[in-house]
Amino acid sequence: FPSHDTGRVVYLSGSGQWGNAIATAESTSTGVLGVVTNQANQNDILLHGIVQISQSLAGFTNGNPVYLATASAGTITQTPPSTVGHVARYVGYVLDSGSRQIYFNPDFTWIEL
Repeated sequence: FPSHDTGRVVYLSGSGQWGNAIATAESTSTGVLGVVTNQANQNDILLHGIVQISQSLAGFTNGNPVYLATASAGTITQTPPSTVGHVARYVGYVLDSGSRQIYFNPDFTWIEL
């Protein structure tokens, strides 16, 4: 089973494995998404709720929506993708940027640009 860092956004593959999600490909961004909550047990995946993510949220605004990122697998951004072939998928809201806390609630809809 591949290792994933606590606080990374992951997707469930067709083979039942979790992989780091990224919005540059439909296969890694349009299905079931979650956040790893325990690196020691890779099956501890939060599908919906309040969670602390691993990346810095410096510059993020509390209360603003966040999207699956295209620059780095397993991360989020406040700017939806705008490149042809990338996937725009809302995943939640920033609750506290200082403590890296988000409300993770991925939308079931997505748009491939």
